[in-house]
Amino acid sequence: MDSLYDLTHTSTIFDIKPDWSYDPRRSIIFDRDIHENSSSAPRLADLDIGAIGQLNYVYRGLSKAQQFAIESFFIQQRGRWARFWLPVWGNLFQLVTDIALYATYIDIKECGYRNILSSSRNRIYIELQDGSRISRRVNSITLGSNIERLNLNTVMDQTITRASISQFSFLFLVRFDQDEMELTYEGANCAEIDLSMAELVNEYDEEVIS
Repeated sequence: MDSLYDLTHTSTIFDIKPDWSYDPRRSIIFDRDIHENSSSAPRLADLDIGAIGQLNYVYRGLSKAQQFAIESFFIQQRGRWARFWLPVWGNLFQLVTDIALYATYIDIKECGYRNILSSSRNRIYIELQDGSRISRRVNSITLGSNIERLNLNTVMDQTITRASISQFSFLFLVRFDQDEMELTYEGANCAEIDLSMAELVNEYDEEVIS
């Protein structure tokens, strides 16, 4: 059962995973010459939390069904037009203890998440073995002994065990950085797609409803 609280104005998630057996490539490119205009003078953005990331994914070995799923999502988003959430694929976070029903926090092994937590990149994403998706906004992080406690904006509405988790990471707010999508066929029923997305650093605040 999906439980996507704290995904407010934008609730769409691009959750089509690459086929890891085909060694998909991913690169994150940060623009290190970003200027912010203020009333006083232009200044460089804080690169720790404000760098605009370009995320490039190459999906290889796609079946006809996978091609159709990605093409349909791209058409739904109308290329660059609509924003959506992109999971960071993989288990970046490791649970210390199971998550209880009505929990207001989650304890994970210390991994440095607090160093990038800001008004952006604060939506965690959990995918369960049964395909259910859970998202919550993290308001703050309390540091313990080799533990980062994620203090949640909305309580958990189900119990989650460590064994039930397929993926645990966080979400980027992005748009496609392209209005055209090109398929490269590797065979009669196999294709490659190169997708580019831009992180919307200055639009995260629009997604917050207290």
